[in-house]
Amino acid sequence: MSKRVAVIGGGCSGLAAIKCCVDERLEPVCFERTDEVGGLWHYTDNVRNGQACVMRSTVINTSKEMTCFSDYPIPKELPSYMHNLRCYSISRTTLSISSCTITSSTKHRHVIPVSDCM
Repeated sequence: MSKRVAVIGGGCSGLAAIKCCVDERLEPVCFERTDEVGGLWHYTDNVRNGQACVMRSTVINTSKEMTCFSDYPIPKELPSYMHNLRCYSISRTTLSISSCTITSSTKHRHVIPVSDCM
């Protein structure tokens, strides 16, 4: 049986932590206070009190080569500095490529079963 690890937040850092847990055969449980993963990169018009998000026009200020996971490079045909919708989409795609599933078992708690990520 693998150890369960709490990951606070489903933003960029949380997704990186989830990936590291899976790589080490740990079972991450991600606690995210919003209804979506992606953190600040998930643009919404319905911002809650105390919650931030990118502006509709935000473009990332780091290159895709420095932003991606080394084992999941961002496709060459995409621009080096991407619009926030592409960054958000890539974070969702990375989870899909690694065969992880995120299920909302209770509101604001997303569980990533390690068995789905191997």
